[in-house]
Amino acid sequence: MATPTVRAVGTSDAQSFGAAINPGLPAGTKPGDLLIYLMASYQSFNASGWTNVPLSPLNSALIKNTWFSVLYRIATGTDPTASTGGSALVLIGQIMGITAGTFLASDPFGASASGASTVTRVAPGVTTVRPNSLIVSCVGAPTVTAGSVITGWANGLLDSVTTQIDIGSAISAGSGIGAMTGVKRVTEPSGPSTYVEGSGFDNNVLTLAVNGTDGFVSDTPRYDFGRGSA
Repeated sequence: MATPTVRAVGTSDAQSFGAAINPGLPAGTKPGDLLIYLMASYQSFNASGWTNVPLSPLNSALIKNTWFSVLYRIATGTDPTASTGGSALVLIGQIMGITAGTFLASDPFGASASGASTVTRVAPGVTTVRPNSLIVSCVGAPTVTAGSVITGWANGLLDSVTTQIDIGSAISAGSGIGAMTGVKRVTEPSGPSTYVEGSGFDNNVLTLAVNGTDGFVSDTPRYDFGRGSA
């Protein structure tokens, strides 16, 4: 039974006042890998050659003007990473890679849910449609702290909960991004995941189920378009 496996996480990059970021690809990236690109800013941005995952972007003036996107592409061997943010005060990004052959390339995402995380700091759960799915919970936060900013991930319904991305920038207004992964062995709700982030402002949160390659498929609705508190 194949569970999606994280190959590696690339180096982050943060820039200000419209300069492009160029985060590194995960070490050892090969054609066919699933690349997941987290970006946060105080203004809209774009990354040529990448596609938003279901329910991305999360752009709300209520979240202290934090614009947050989770994008993806299947690696080809000539993969662009540059992203531009107009005159954004800060733009930060980092890329995680899922190993080719461990996920369902024809239909990578089985479910998605998004929301606004308050001081309780909760990322929403999803209901998986295939066994041995990889749950990926992502956060965009209006932090003004450099370095580690999104920590302490926990979910008692998942195996192998692991922090994959945790980086903030103190450039100008500041932004931070974070992501964790955990394995859901059966097709049922993953439950919400809790974490720690100390900005005092609401966060944008988005959770994905990356499909494994097992054959059974549930008929559970796949995307939760609600956008209340997680």
